[in-house]
Amino acid sequence: MRIALKSAIPAIVMIACLGAPAFASKVVIGGGMARQCYLDAEHERATSFAIAGCTEALETEALTADHTVATYVNRGILYLQIGDHDVAMRDFDQATQLDPDEPEAYLNKALTLFRTEDRWRESLPLFDLAIEKKTRRPEIAYFARGLAHEMAGNLRQAYNDLRMAEQIAPKWKDPTRELTRYSVVPKSGT
Repeated sequence: MRIALKSAIPAIVMIACLGAPAFASKVVIGGGMARQCYLDAEHERATSFAIAGCTEALETEALTADHTVATYVNRGILYLQIGDHDVAMRDFDQATQLDPDEPEAYLNKALTLFRTEDRWRESLPLFDLAIEKKTRRPEIAYFARGLAHEMAGNLRQAYNDLRMAEQIAPKWKDPTRELTRYSVVPKSGT
């Protein structure tokens, strides 16, 4: 069996396919600024005020280790939403320094790199880690990794990842739409 691509999408269009809903925020239970930081990241309310609230939570609240990691991930998402990729990646790196098993930090850093035109290749191993470490949003990881594999010319891996995203989230239309560009062709001569 051979996987063929009927129509390619330019890399910049693929990167744009991953809009704001693709973020994987990290839940913070309870009240306070850390909880508000989570809600702002989850509901895409990226403002300088929201980011300042996350920073205040990190600097002044007595957070558990898990809530500290979550707040770094959530603040990173807010930075990513306003387009400050470098600062977002620093927050995701801080989260993984504090907890090397935090899948949402790997997923969001991978999404950040994927959106950075000259660094998308660096996203592949981070998508792998997010999946391996059981991200809450595996469909996003598989979908984005599939697009990255396509950009790298790995059509079989791209197709398999897009199919996996479609299976995990059957109501999400993006994987199904992307799969229409592929055809599975039996190998000739076998």
